[in-house]
Amino acid sequence: MYTNLAGKVFKVDNVIAGVVPRDDRCRFAASVLEEVMKELVKNRLGDMDAQMVDVIFENPANTQKLSPTFVVATRAAAAEGPAVLFRSYNCGEDYDADECKIWEVARCTSAAPTFFKPMFVRIPPRPGQWYLDGGLSHNNPARLALQEAGRIWPTVKRFCLISIGTGWQESIEFMDIKDSQAPEPSTPKGRLQTLLRRVPGIKTASMVKNAPNGFMELKKIAELVVQLSTIHHGLSDDSNSRDVGKRFPYYRFNVERGMECIGLEEWKAMVRIEELTARYMSEGPTERRKKECAEVLQKPPPVERN
Repeated sequence: MYTNLAGKVFKVDNVIAGVVPRDDRCRFAASVLEEVMKELVKNRLGDMDAQMVDVIFENPANTQKLSPTFVVATRAAAAEGPAVLFRSYNCGEDYDADECKIWEVARCTSAAPTFFKPMFVRIPPRPGQWYLDGGLSHNNPARLALQEAGRIWPTVKRFCLISIGTGWQESIEFMDIKDSQAPEPSTPKGRLQTLLRRVPGIKTASMVKNAPNGFMELKKIAELVVQLSTIHHGLSDDSNSRDVGKRFPYYRFNVERGMECIGLEEWKAMVRIEELTARYMSEGPTERRKKECAEVLQKPPPVERN
């Protein structure tokens, strides 16, 4: 099912087709993605326009046991600012479940620059804002999850955190250092290739001068992606703090080899993704952490409260 849906979304690459609209400057049609998301929400909840607040986990009318869920987005006009969280739950006096459509939230966090255009969302009583993919500045929102857990259960002292990644990315190089000699002056072609290599899913070739129409339209967006790229560090150290009172169970599962070669749009690589994941999950260190994690979930330690 999901392979078919991905095939619909990524069927036409505007860059390859040479028809990138100048107002969108994106590789894929956001309208197709929106229709797919609406279909998924309708199949699951019966209403394609169901709101985040409609599935609030505290609602006694719900017949299913739901988990509080938040989705991370980035403000298009202030991407360097704090993350935006769309919530399905109330926590404290200042944070309520959002009265916006689930598919709109999904579009926000899928609006990866160069892939899909930003998404505009109105949340009463606010007039609305434009949003981009939350992964720009929070590609691993694990720390945000800990903060939110603290808001939902303010008296609980520590939580168990399980983080599932989508594969290691390639090293981010801000300089191309070939050897220890002084570098040659960069040519415009070299600078462009280096820049565009930072954009997920774009494979630069030696034939930049023969690139399809629309390829150059992505250059400015690519520059912003480089500026906003961040990698999450530090949670592992925090979970193993010297201060015993600050330690918490933390399990991170992330395929370490092979995923960096698979772009967001490469839905036909599903079999390869499954192969890489199966290999990673069966490796010794991962097997041990998987068993430890399962034991913690099956027999959690007593809840410690402040």
